[in-house]
Order: sequence, then C-alpha cells, then structure tokens
Amino acid sequence: MIGRTVEQTKPAHKFFIHPSIDVLSANIKKLDNMSNAPRDSVETLRETCLKKLKSYRLEDYLKRYISEIDKSQARARWEAVTEFTYRRRS
Repeated sequence: MIGRTVEQTKPAHKFFIHPSIDVLSANIKKLDNMSNAPRDSVETLRETCLKKLKSYRLEDYLKRYISEIDKSQARARWEAVTEFTYRRRS
C-alpha cells in the first residue's frame, strides 16, 4: 500500500448481490398485475433480471431443489424471469 492511492487499490469491478430468482419472479408478478406500472420501475426490474441471468446459470439454480415438483416450479420461475427480461418493450 505504500506509495499507492486508495483508488489504485480498489478492484476495477463492483460486487453486487442480485435478488434471487424467486424475488425477481414475485416482483414481476406484482408489476404485471398493476394496470399502469411506472415505466422506470419496469426498466429497472428488467435490468436487474438481465444482470441476474448473466451471473447465474439455470443448472446452479435448480441444484437447490431436490424433488421434481420443486424443480419444475423453480424452472417456471426462471422462465418467467427470462421471458420478462427479453419481452418486447411496449
């Protein structure tokens, strides 16, 4: 650290803990049920979903579940997040 500034010792990337797929799926349902969801809320959620999908794989998510029923429900939540993320903007 001698001779180096604080900025030189900071990592170039930022760590960010993304909400879980379960939370994202629930937030999507809430927005979909709103008749006039604020556009900025939708876009913020879409960006968060995209970051989550880029940083986390479906296979890793499904490892959390043992029964086939739980895996099926988890896969449905994953697909809901994926569909929302890439849904055509209106």
